[in-house]
Amino acid sequence: MIGTDPEFAIRSRSGRFIPAHRVLPPATHKHPIAAGVVAFRDGFVVELNVAPQRHPIELVKLVQAGIRGVNRMLPSAWGLCTNAAVPIDLKDMEKAPEDVRHFGCTPSYCAYTGSRKIPTADPMTLKMRCAGAHMHFSASPSEVEDGYSWLMNRDDHMLFIRMMDLAVGLPLALIFHGKSQYWRRTLYGQAGEYRPQEYPDGSIGLEYRTPPPQLWNHAEIAVRAFATGEEVFKNFNVFKKIWDPKIEPLVRKAIDTGEGREDIQLSGGFTGGLVQKYLSAPVYQSFQLPYQQL
Repeated sequence: MIGTDPEFAIRSRSGRFIPAHRVLPPATHKHPIAAGVVAFRDGFVVELNVAPQRHPIELVKLVQAGIRGVNRMLPSAWGLCTNAAVPIDLKDMEKAPEDVRHFGCTPSYCAYTGSRKIPTADPMTLKMRCAGAHMHFSASPSEVEDGYSWLMNRDDHMLFIRMMDLAVGLPLALIFHGKSQYWRRTLYGQAGEYRPQEYPDGSIGLEYRTPPPQLWNHAEIAVRAFATGEEVFKNFNVFKKIWDPKIEPLVRKAIDTGEGREDIQLSGGFTGGLVQKYLSAPVYQSFQLPYQQL
Protein backbone atom coordinates (compact mmCIF):
# COMPACT_ATOMS: atom_id res chain seq x y z
CA MET A 1 0.00 0.00 0.00
CA ILE A 2 1.02 3.62 -0.44
CA GLY A 3 0.11 6.51 1.81
CA THR A 4 0.97 10.05 2.81
CA ASP A 5 0.58 12.59 5.59
CA PRO A 6 1.54 15.84 3.84
CA GLU A 7 1.99 19.20 5.56
CA PHE A 8 0.97 22.63 4.25
CA ALA A 9 1.36 26.16 5.53
CA ILE A 10 -1.57 28.61 5.51
CA ARG A 11 -0.88 31.82 3.58
CA SER A 12 -2.99 34.96 3.37
CA ARG A 13 -3.42 37.00 0.19
CA SER A 14 -1.11 39.63 1.70
CA GLY A 15 1.64 37.01 1.95
CA ARG A 16 1.49 36.55 5.71
CA PHE A 17 1.66 33.01 7.06
CA ILE A 18 -1.06 32.04 9.52
CA PRO A 19 -0.57 29.55 12.39
CA ALA A 20 -2.67 26.42 11.92
CA HIS A 21 -3.87 26.47 15.54
CA ARG A 22 -6.22 29.31 14.63
CA VAL A 23 -8.41 26.93 12.65
CA LEU A 24 -7.55 23.29 13.40
CA PRO A 25 -7.43 21.02 16.47
CA PRO A 26 -4.36 19.11 17.68
CA ALA A 27 -3.51 15.57 16.59
CA THR A 28 -5.46 14.21 19.58
CA HIS A 29 -8.69 15.52 18.01
CA LYS A 30 -8.25 14.99 14.27
CA HIS A 31 -10.96 16.66 12.20
CA PRO A 32 -12.65 14.64 9.39
CA ILE A 33 -12.25 16.86 6.35
CA ALA A 34 -13.22 14.55 3.46
CA ALA A 35 -13.94 10.87 2.94
CA GLY A 36 -10.73 9.08 3.91
CA VAL A 37 -8.96 12.26 5.09
CA VAL A 38 -8.55 13.95 8.47
CA ALA A 39 -6.83 17.26 9.20
CA PHE A 40 -5.16 18.69 12.28
CA ARG A 41 -2.43 21.10 13.27
CA ASP A 42 1.15 19.90 13.50
CA GLY A 43 2.89 22.82 15.15
CA PHE A 44 2.53 25.85 12.87
CA VAL A 45 1.37 23.90 9.80
CA VAL A 46 -1.63 21.82 8.68
CA GLU A 47 -1.22 18.07 8.37
CA LEU A 48 -3.48 15.71 6.45
CA ASN A 49 -3.74 12.02 7.27
CA VAL A 50 -4.89 10.15 4.18
CA ALA A 51 -6.23 6.59 4.03
CA PRO A 52 -3.69 4.31 2.29
CA GLN A 53 -4.40 3.32 -1.29
CA ARG A 54 -3.33 0.75 -3.88
CA HIS A 55 -2.85 3.22 -6.72
CA PRO A 56 -1.09 6.60 -6.84
CA ILE A 57 -3.99 8.26 -8.68
CA GLU A 58 -6.43 7.31 -5.92
CA LEU A 59 -4.03 8.61 -3.29
CA VAL A 60 -3.64 11.92 -5.13
CA LYS A 61 -7.42 12.28 -5.40
CA LEU A 62 -7.72 11.95 -1.62
CA VAL A 63 -5.05 14.58 -1.06
CA GLN A 64 -6.88 16.88 -3.46
CA ALA A 65 -10.11 16.36 -1.51
CA GLY A 66 -8.33 17.05 1.76
CA ILE A 67 -6.79 20.29 0.50
CA ARG A 68 -10.12 21.49 -0.84
CA GLY A 69 -11.80 20.57 2.45
CA VAL A 70 -9.33 22.58 4.53
CA ASN A 71 -9.51 25.54 2.14
CA ARG A 72 -13.30 25.58 2.55
CA MET A 73 -12.80 25.92 6.30
CA LEU A 74 -10.49 28.90 5.94
CA PRO A 75 -11.46 32.57 5.49
CA SER A 76 -11.64 33.49 1.81
CA ALA A 77 -8.38 35.44 2.03
CA TRP A 78 -6.44 32.41 3.29
CA GLY A 79 -5.36 29.22 1.57
CA LEU A 80 -2.99 26.29 1.85
CA CYS A 81 0.37 26.54 0.08
CA THR A 82 3.33 24.27 -0.64
CA ASN A 83 6.17 26.50 0.58
CA ALA A 84 8.97 24.35 1.97
CA ALA A 85 9.95 26.96 4.56
CA VAL A 86 8.05 30.03 5.71
CA PRO A 87 8.84 33.03 7.95
CA ILE A 88 6.59 33.42 10.98
CA ASP A 89 5.72 36.22 13.38
CA LEU A 90 6.91 35.10 16.81
CA LYS A 91 4.03 37.05 18.34
CA ASP A 92 1.81 34.24 17.06
CA MET A 93 3.64 31.92 19.45
CA GLU A 94 3.13 33.98 22.61
CA LYS A 95 -0.36 32.63 23.28
CA ALA A 96 -0.12 29.46 21.22
CA PRO A 97 -1.53 26.20 22.63
CA GLU A 98 0.92 24.01 24.50
CA ASP A 99 1.23 21.45 21.69
CA VAL A 100 2.38 24.20 19.31
CA ARG A 101 5.06 25.46 21.68
CA HIS A 102 7.14 22.30 21.21
CA PHE A 103 8.43 20.42 18.19
CA GLY A 104 7.35 16.80 17.93
CA CYS A 105 9.69 14.40 19.71
CA THR A 106 9.07 11.27 17.62
CA PRO A 107 12.52 10.48 16.27
CA SER A 108 13.34 9.86 12.66
CA TYR A 109 16.49 8.17 11.38
CA CYS A 110 19.27 8.81 8.89
CA ALA A 111 19.62 6.11 6.24
CA TYR A 112 23.29 6.99 5.74
CA THR A 113 24.46 6.74 9.35
CA GLY A 114 21.67 4.96 11.22
CA SER A 115 21.58 7.76 13.77
CA ARG A 116 18.41 9.10 15.44
CA LYS A 117 17.27 12.56 14.40
CA ILE A 118 15.31 14.89 16.73
CA PRO A 119 15.08 18.66 15.99
CA THR A 120 16.84 20.65 18.70
CA ALA A 121 15.67 24.13 17.68
CA ASP A 122 13.45 26.14 20.05
CA PRO A 123 10.06 26.84 18.39
CA MET A 124 9.56 29.86 20.64
CA THR A 125 12.56 31.65 19.10
CA LEU A 126 12.89 30.06 15.65
CA LYS A 127 11.54 32.52 13.07
CA MET A 128 10.96 29.93 10.34
CA ARG A 129 8.80 26.83 9.96
CA CYS A 130 8.87 24.10 7.34
CA ALA A 131 6.66 21.43 5.82
CA GLY A 132 7.14 18.13 4.03
CA ALA A 133 5.44 15.68 1.68
CA HIS A 134 6.02 12.37 3.57
CA MET A 135 5.64 9.21 1.48
CA HIS A 136 4.58 5.87 3.02
CA PHE A 137 5.09 2.37 1.59
CA SER A 138 3.84 -0.72 3.42
CA ALA A 139 3.09 -4.44 3.18
CA SER A 140 0.60 -6.62 5.07
CA PRO A 141 1.88 -9.43 7.32
CA SER A 142 1.12 -12.01 4.63
CA GLU A 143 2.93 -9.94 2.01
CA VAL A 144 5.94 -9.68 4.31
CA GLU A 145 6.05 -13.47 4.50
CA ASP A 146 5.61 -13.91 0.74
CA GLY A 147 8.13 -11.43 -0.65
CA TYR A 148 8.78 -8.43 1.57
CA SER A 149 10.80 -10.08 4.32
CA TRP A 150 13.43 -7.38 3.80
CA LEU A 151 11.10 -5.08 5.77
CA MET A 152 12.21 -6.97 8.88
CA ASN A 153 15.83 -5.94 8.32
CA ARG A 154 17.02 -2.50 9.46
CA ASP A 155 19.95 -2.45 7.02
CA ASP A 156 17.51 -3.04 4.16
CA HIS A 157 15.31 -0.20 5.47
CA MET A 158 18.27 2.13 5.15
CA LEU A 159 19.19 0.88 1.68
CA PHE A 160 15.62 1.31 0.42
CA ILE A 161 15.62 4.93 1.62
CA ARG A 162 18.98 5.61 -0.04
CA MET A 163 17.52 4.19 -3.25
CA MET A 164 14.55 6.55 -2.81
CA ASP A 165 16.94 9.47 -2.56
CA LEU A 166 18.27 8.68 -6.03
CA ALA A 167 14.92 7.74 -7.58
CA VAL A 168 12.68 10.45 -6.05
CA GLY A 169 14.52 12.80 -3.69
CA LEU A 170 17.14 13.95 -6.17
CA PRO A 171 14.72 14.63 -9.07
CA LEU A 172 12.51 16.68 -6.74
CA ALA A 173 15.56 18.60 -5.54
CA LEU A 174 16.34 19.40 -9.17
CA ILE A 175 12.80 20.45 -10.02
CA PHE A 176 12.30 22.61 -6.92
CA HIS A 177 15.83 23.89 -6.40
CA GLY A 178 15.75 26.97 -4.16
CA LYS A 179 16.91 28.46 -0.86
CA SER A 180 13.81 27.37 1.06
CA GLN A 181 14.54 23.71 0.25
CA TYR A 182 17.97 23.87 1.80
CA TRP A 183 16.86 25.91 4.79
CA ARG A 184 14.20 23.26 5.48
CA ARG A 185 16.89 20.60 5.43
CA THR A 186 18.84 22.33 8.18
CA LEU A 187 15.92 21.40 10.45
CA TYR A 188 14.47 18.21 8.95
CA GLY A 189 13.81 16.46 5.65
CA GLN A 190 17.48 15.87 4.93
CA ALA A 191 18.57 13.24 2.45
CA GLY A 192 17.91 9.78 3.81
CA GLU A 193 15.46 10.81 6.54
CA TYR A 194 12.90 8.14 7.36
CA ARG A 195 10.82 6.44 10.02
CA PRO A 196 9.96 2.73 10.28
CA GLN A 197 6.21 2.39 10.73
CA GLU A 198 3.70 -0.09 12.12
CA TYR A 199 0.16 0.67 10.94
CA PRO A 200 -3.20 0.03 12.68
CA ASP A 201 -4.11 -2.81 10.29
CA GLY A 202 -0.94 -4.72 11.17
CA SER A 203 1.00 -3.68 8.07
CA ILE A 204 4.60 -2.58 8.43
CA GLY A 205 6.48 -0.16 6.25
CA LEU A 206 8.60 2.93 5.89
CA GLU A 207 7.95 6.66 5.81
CA TYR A 208 10.25 8.62 3.49
CA ARG A 209 10.53 12.16 4.90
CA THR A 210 12.94 13.85 2.47
CA PRO A 211 10.55 15.14 -0.28
CA PRO A 212 9.42 18.79 -0.05
CA PRO A 213 5.74 19.80 -0.05
CA GLN A 214 6.09 20.98 -3.66
CA LEU A 215 5.69 17.34 -4.60
CA TRP A 216 1.99 18.25 -4.30
CA ASN A 217 2.15 21.17 -6.74
CA HIS A 218 0.91 19.14 -9.66
CA ALA A 219 -0.87 15.81 -10.08
CA GLU A 220 1.57 14.55 -12.71
CA ILE A 221 4.54 15.03 -10.39
CA ALA A 222 2.76 13.51 -7.38
CA VAL A 223 1.59 10.45 -9.29
CA ARG A 224 5.03 9.93 -10.82
CA ALA A 225 6.77 10.26 -7.44
CA PHE A 226 4.56 7.63 -5.79
CA ALA A 227 4.63 5.32 -8.80
CA THR A 228 8.43 5.52 -8.84
CA GLY A 229 8.63 4.87 -5.11
CA GLU A 230 6.26 1.93 -5.46
CA GLU A 231 8.46 0.45 -8.17
CA VAL A 232 11.52 0.67 -5.91
CA PHE A 233 9.54 -0.86 -3.03
CA LYS A 234 8.15 -3.77 -5.05
CA ASN A 235 11.48 -4.53 -6.74
CA PHE A 236 13.80 -3.87 -3.84
CA ASN A 237 15.41 -7.32 -3.96
CA VAL A 238 16.25 -6.84 -7.64
CA PHE A 239 17.65 -3.34 -7.25
CA LYS A 240 19.66 -4.39 -4.21
CA LYS A 241 21.75 -6.71 -6.37
CA ILE A 242 22.79 -3.92 -8.76
CA TRP A 243 23.02 -1.00 -6.32
CA ASP A 244 26.28 0.96 -6.47
CA PRO A 245 27.03 2.60 -3.09
CA LYS A 246 29.62 4.90 -4.68
CA ILE A 247 26.83 7.24 -5.78
CA GLU A 248 25.44 7.71 -2.28
CA PRO A 249 27.68 10.61 -1.07
CA LEU A 250 26.98 12.53 -4.27
CA VAL A 251 23.22 12.09 -4.01
CA ARG A 252 23.19 13.01 -0.33
CA LYS A 253 25.16 16.22 -0.89
CA ALA A 254 23.05 17.21 -3.90
CA ILE A 255 19.78 16.85 -1.98
CA ASP A 256 20.96 18.61 1.16
CA THR A 257 22.88 21.49 -0.44
CA GLY A 258 22.12 21.55 -4.19
CA GLU A 259 25.81 21.08 -4.97
CA GLY A 260 26.53 18.70 -7.84
CA ARG A 261 22.84 18.05 -8.43
CA GLU A 262 23.11 18.28 -12.21
CA ASP A 263 26.11 15.94 -12.43
CA ILE A 264 24.22 12.79 -11.41
CA GLN A 265 22.50 10.77 -14.10
CA LEU A 266 18.82 10.15 -13.41
CA SER A 267 17.11 6.85 -14.05
CA GLY A 268 13.74 5.23 -13.48
CA GLY A 269 10.53 7.24 -13.35
CA PHE A 270 12.20 10.65 -13.52
CA THR A 271 14.39 11.05 -16.61
CA GLY A 272 16.54 14.09 -17.32
CA GLY A 273 14.20 15.17 -20.11
CA LEU A 274 11.18 14.90 -17.86
CA VAL A 275 12.84 16.96 -15.13
CA GLN A 276 13.64 19.64 -17.71
CA LYS A 277 10.00 19.65 -18.76
CA TYR A 278 8.91 20.24 -15.18
CA LEU A 279 11.49 22.98 -14.78
CA SER A 280 10.60 24.84 -17.95
CA ALA A 281 6.80 24.87 -17.61
CA PRO A 282 5.61 27.37 -14.94
CA VAL A 283 2.51 25.28 -14.24
CA TYR A 284 4.61 22.73 -12.36
CA GLN A 285 6.11 25.37 -10.08
CA SER A 286 2.75 26.67 -8.85
CA PHE A 287 0.22 24.93 -6.60
CA GLN A 288 -2.20 23.43 -9.14
CA LEU A 289 -3.07 20.13 -7.47
CA PRO A 290 -6.43 20.92 -5.78
CA TYR A 291 -8.00 22.06 -9.04
CA GLN A 292 -6.76 19.45 -11.50
CA GLN A 293 -8.96 16.76 -13.00
CA LEU A 294 -7.73 13.18 -12.63
